[in-house]
Amino acid sequence: MNATQQCIRKSFLVLCLFFVVQGLFAHGAKDITQIDVENLESWQETFDLSDKKKGKYNILVKAKDLGGNIHIEGPHNISIDPDSDLPVCGITNPQQDMRIVGNLNIVGICVDDDAVDFVELILDGDTEDPVRATGKEFWSYYLDTSLLEEGPHTIEVRGTDINGLSGKSVKLSWNLDRRQPVTSMNEHVMGELVSGEVMFSGTVSDGNGIKSLAYSVDNGNTFKNLPLKDKGESKEFAFSLDSKKFPDGPSVLWFKALDNSGSTGVYSFLYFIDNTPPEISIMSPAVGEPQCGKVAVVGIAKDILGISELQWTFGKESGSLDIVQGNPYWGIVFDTTSYKESSVRFTITGKDLVGNIVSASRTILLNQSLGKPTVTLTDPAPDTVIVSGDDFFVRGIAKDSDGIQSIFYKLDGGKFIEEQTPGVFCVNLADETKILPGKHTVVVYAVDKNGAKSDSVSVNVEVQAASSDVKGTEEAEDEPSLDSPAAKIVITSPESNSWVRKSLKITGTAYDPLGVKSGEYSVDGGETWKALSISSAAGGATFKGAEDLSNFADGIICLDVRIFNSEGQMTYRRTAVQRDTTPPSVEVVMPRDGAVVNGDNLIGFRVRDEGSLAKVYYNAPSGAKVPQQKVELPADSFVMTHVGTDTMPIDDSMSFDFVDEAGNIATVGSWKFIIDAKSDLPVAEIHLPTENEVITRDFTISGVVYDDDGASKIYYRIDNGNYIQFEGTSASFSIDVPFHTMLDNEHKISVYAVDINGEKGQVAERKFRISTEEPRGAMLNPSIDKAVKGVVTLSGTASDKNGIDKGFISIDNGNSYNLASGKEDWSYTFDTRTVPDGTQVVFLKIFDNYGIQGLYSTSLNIDNSAPEVKLDYPEDYAITTGPLFFSGYAFDNVDITEMFVTVRSLEGKSVPRGMQKVDFKLDRIVANTLDLSAMENGFYNVEFTASDKAGNSTYLSRNIKLDKAKPLAEVNLLYPLDGEHKQGNFNIYGQASAERNIESLILYVDGNQVSETSLDSTGYFKFQVTSALMDTGVHKYRVNAKVEGGVVIKSREQTVDYTSYGPWVTVDNFNYGGFAANRPFISGHAGYAFGEDELMSSRLKNATNEQREAVAKKKVDRIEISFDNGKSFRQVSRNKKWSYRIENKDLPEGYHFMFVRATMKNGDVAIERCIIQIDNTDPTVRLIAPSPGGHYNQELLFSGLSRDDIELSGVSLLLRKGDKASYEVPAFIQGLYMDFSFWGATLYSIGAGLSFFDDNVKVQVQWGQFTQAQRNVFSNTNMRYGGDNVIGIKLIANVVRLPFNYFLGHDFDWLSANLAVGANFSRFNQTASGQPQILSAVFAQLEFPRISLENIKLFSTFAMYTEFSLWFIPTDISIVGGGGIKNLVPQISGGIRVNVF
Repeated sequence: MNATQQCIRKSFLVLCLFFVVQGLFAHGAKDITQIDVENLESWQETFDLSDKKKGKYNILVKAKDLGGNIHIEGPHNISIDPDSDLPVCGITNPQQDMRIVGNLNIVGICVDDDAVDFVELILDGDTEDPVRATGKEFWSYYLDTSLLEEGPHTIEVRGTDINGLSGKSVKLSWNLDRRQPVTSMNEHVMGELVSGEVMFSGTVSDGNGIKSLAYSVDNGNTFKNLPLKDKGESKEFAFSLDSKKFPDGPSVLWFKALDNSGSTGVYSFLYFIDNTPPEISIMSPAVGEPQCGKVAVVGIAKDILGISELQWTFGKESGSLDIVQGNPYWGIVFDTTSYKESSVRFTITGKDLVGNIVSASRTILLNQSLGKPTVTLTDPAPDTVIVSGDDFFVRGIAKDSDGIQSIFYKLDGGKFIEEQTPGVFCVNLADETKILPGKHTVVVYAVDKNGAKSDSVSVNVEVQAASSDVKGTEEAEDEPSLDSPAAKIVITSPESNSWVRKSLKITGTAYDPLGVKSGEYSVDGGETWKALSISSAAGGATFKGAEDLSNFADGIICLDVRIFNSEGQMTYRRTAVQRDTTPPSVEVVMPRDGAVVNGDNLIGFRVRDEGSLAKVYYNAPSGAKVPQQKVELPADSFVMTHVGTDTMPIDDSMSFDFVDEAGNIATVGSWKFIIDAKSDLPVAEIHLPTENEVITRDFTISGVVYDDDGASKIYYRIDNGNYIQFEGTSASFSIDVPFHTMLDNEHKISVYAVDINGEKGQVAERKFRISTEEPRGAMLNPSIDKAVKGVVTLSGTASDKNGIDKGFISIDNGNSYNLASGKEDWSYTFDTRTVPDGTQVVFLKIFDNYGIQGLYSTSLNIDNSAPEVKLDYPEDYAITTGPLFFSGYAFDNVDITEMFVTVRSLEGKSVPRGMQKVDFKLDRIVANTLDLSAMENGFYNVEFTASDKAGNSTYLSRNIKLDKAKPLAEVNLLYPLDGEHKQGNFNIYGQASAERNIESLILYVDGNQVSETSLDSTGYFKFQVTSALMDTGVHKYRVNAKVEGGVVIKSREQTVDYTSYGPWVTVDNFNYGGFAANRPFISGHAGYAFGEDELMSSRLKNATNEQREAVAKKKVDRIEISFDNGKSFRQVSRNKKWSYRIENKDLPEGYHFMFVRATMKNGDVAIERCIIQIDNTDPTVRLIAPSPGGHYNQELLFSGLSRDDIELSGVSLLLRKGDKASYEVPAFIQGLYMDFSFWGATLYSIGAGLSFFDDNVKVQVQWGQFTQAQRNVFSNTNMRYGGDNVIGIKLIANVVRLPFNYFLGHDFDWLSANLAVGANFSRFNQTASGQPQILSAVFAQLEFPRISLENIKLFSTFAMYTEFSLWFIPTDISIVGGGGIKNLVPQISGGIRVNVF
């Protein structure tokens, strides 16, 4: 045999052995403790568990009645566990992995069979510092979580009982989620400018781990999830955004992060989109407008987000302009005076903050001639003749829009002499040089303030030599003669070359050695003269005069003054002033008309004046807080300055004054651009917290600031505190606020910004609410030690600093919540009949006015079920002599608190006070005796009451009769009937009952004790009487019952007519009134008792045939039985012995009266009576304790009730080691059998199998052999299939079962036959092919005889069988020696099958 075959054989044997051992093990004995109870109907026993090992056990109760019926309650598994004596704790709130966002109210329960002393909590494994909970059976602990770290935490709870024993701890994890997830950007900063495709990346983190992150580009209306990558404790994200899909300007990315605990953190990121190049334009000069001198080029350079650079080129020159954020205007002045070109190319290039570049260019035409000053000479007139030695005045006016700086004059070929003047000029050439007679040329030109030179103006004059009789510069007949040179005139007012407006004030001094006589002035070139007022003065005279210039045109006013001395000689003096009553012409070049401006802006004016611009002033608005109300600005033909600054605020009421040299003022105070101060103010926007958000943990105040001037200073405050500046300047803010710094109730955040220009924006406000702790709640009524029933009102209190909004009650373990009435004082009414009885957990969910929830629990003992009470004794209408025994049970699903009996008289008799309520011991098993002996005889109602904790009561009443004269026992004679005639041997039957135990029963015949017996369990007794106990004749007999305590109770006395000879019949093995169980055989004898004389005479040698025949005819002829009181009989024997099987299963339950008749051959008859009880109903068992599945220690209380409709004969309580399954096979397996077969496909085989479905289906494994050597013993044929290791499996199904009791009666219940069909699958390791082969067959089995033995636990069935099989052989198997190949091969075999169980 090779190794493979050995392995297969061993495996098969192990499998068979397993089947056998399993069956034997399931039915074998283990560690079993059994108690047979004494009180069969209500029992309470205690098993000592001190010697039992920890583990699983099972319990069962076996009850048997007098009829032999057995009921088994169980088995039920329990556990013996020393730890079950320890307190057991449970945590109601929080639940495993629960998310907690604030403080935590930990609640739970703790139970112990003794009592709970205290409950301790170990938080986060801190075993050195446990905390003690409030309460015991229902405990709570309020945990402030403000200082705990985010993430998972643990709670471990253990209870300690009053004996100091601590139970096993229960532990769970919960997640603290006070703080929201934090999102941050990696490469971009808040307020950054972006354009085109932008890659955003960053991290998101939270102590509880991040579950998801989503972003929104539409102000949080929709969010899109982002993929995340792990990076240590945080996660990374990255995504690109095409900014061109969004409008330029400020934009906010919203991020919503969700952590693993369900908390959401919102983060807003402000950035600015700028995909539009800057707007660059040139406002002035206009295209094609020629320029000269100083050229002011102004324009606009703006971008929605700001300009970073402004570069310019002007011809060969280049440079940059300063950038003032928020100011869209620029301007620059170029001096082109020296330019010879006719045009210059100007280019301005702007670059915005993201690098967009735009240029604007313009060719500026230059025509310097347009900017030349003009010179007009009023004196001397052309070809004027001047007398040598007289004054030689050159007088005129130079004009230029930019203002005259100087005039230059010369005589003939001399050098030009500069005379600084704003316009008019008057010079005396005679003061400069001596002019010789002859022709001369005067040349004059002007230079403006920009250096532009006018064309030269010349005039020719002639100087003549002076004649001896004429003195002065001019002489005529009507003019006085000129004075001597010593005379002198000084004009002090007006100043030479000055500006005048509406009048001319003329003052001066005159000196002449001959004295000053009079003076005149002329303003029309000497056409008319007006007198001056002369006042003498030391050394000369003063003069004054005034001229109204209202009718004069603006321009040069030539003033001539002449003074006369006493001799009529005169002296001249000339000067010139310029009349200017026209204010400067001012054009606002920028900002342009209709533009909206704010903040720091460049403002530009183009100023023109006929004379010269002297001053420019900025006038601050009235009430403005500035260093000075009037600010002088540089005066020029193009004035540029910044407004919207600290010193020059921009406002509709601001103004500018332009003052020329004449004092004319042009005020500009009306603006065609729009000043919108609000649009310049920084705008603060609060994103978090949201409006009216309820906050229960650390939080963040965050938001953004919009301002076109750049980053701003940010100020914030909470409620009415002082404003605090956010560090630095920024376009956003994020302020972490520790939760513990806040108080309950509503709060307000105020935020404003101040931009770089000092402009303060409006205050943004946001209301939010703080709840520092969950609302507190408690149920006050009913208290946890009370039980309730029916409609009950729960009531309690709730409190919170933010006020209570509403409360909810759950009575179904939190599956649904119902609104309670009231707020701080709440109540809830419901019908307790809608939920199961027992201790129920009531959840109280309280919401404060901010929606914060507090969860609390307590217990409610509900008991709508009255105690279950059953009384077996006393029976209704029982009669007692005094002691009244109560037997039964009282059980309640919660607890029985009161058990008592009330006695009432049914006849109106007085009942002692002590009998009106008699308390019984509180126990499930009722076994109490009530002594009524102190009461009068009569009829009474005895009411038994059991009340539970909820007030439910059950009432059972019995009407009883108190008869103190009633004997303690009653003995009744049943058979023979009084006065009946009996012969030979007979039985005396009777029945006895007593309130106490009957110790023995004694038969008295004619007053003499003749026999003693005991009472049967059925309450019947029997005495066997023979001629040895009674002589022929009439006798009196009675039975005395000896009752416990020495009391003897006598039966009534009866007579029997006894003849010691005659026919007789007896029942030997069955007691009168006994129970027929398990088809018992009732047997007895019959015969004839002969008289001594008759018997002796028949035995004499001389006895006659008649005598002998008479004796022979007194033998038993037949014995018959009747069950209908003698109406019909059935013969059971033809001799003196008889037996009859009682088919108790075929008879109805109850009493059956059996009449036995023995008939002698001579016709004499003897009868015997017997009562047979039939009980086919199993007893009932109610197991009260222990509870299946419970855990027990030290001792096990076993209590319950057993009942039978007749009477119990025994009750056993069993405690067995191990799981109940180890004592039985699975329910679908009905049996295990062993099988041995011979011949057929194998020479022999052994197998084991399991039977199912009432033994109608079998599965069998088998092993066998049929080798070539074995085959040779029987025949010399070649083996086609066989081997030394043939294994197989059979499937067998019963088709027909033939019970022989059907034909032969119950006496043949043990015999039957079966017909079955099946299939066989076997592996043959030796075949003609040389290879192992698996073959199959179908078969039929005839099982006969099949013998079944009742009431045997193991090996109860034996059978022999014959099997006809048909094997299927594949055709590819060759046969040695040739010949045809058979596909189907029949076989026949025999076997023996033994059922193990």
